[in-house]
Amino acid sequence: MKKIILSTFLLSTVLPACAFIPDAAVIPTHDMQTLQQQRFRIEEINDYKEVQEEKERYWKKNSIPDIHSEKALPVENPEFTNENGEIKIKLYD
Repeated sequence: MKKIILSTFLLSTVLPACAFIPDAAVIPTHDMQTLQQQRFRIEEINDYKEVQEEKERYWKKNSIPDIHSEKALPVENPEFTNENGEIKIKLYD
């Protein structure tokens, strides 16, 4: 009985010492490099989004509205007329 109690006592004190996890302050350099790469990628993606938004704002601000767009649509079936030997096409109503 003493052997069982002694062995469980020794195992309970030895196992936690073997399973020691280092502090979070000790980060290997590989992890630091991956964190820096992730930050860099996130910054690049944000910069790309900002540039796209700026382009959209620029084109929206500087686009010229097409005032005559409704008149510019041709008729589905154009009419061909012969006037004085010249063929004329009637595209608009």
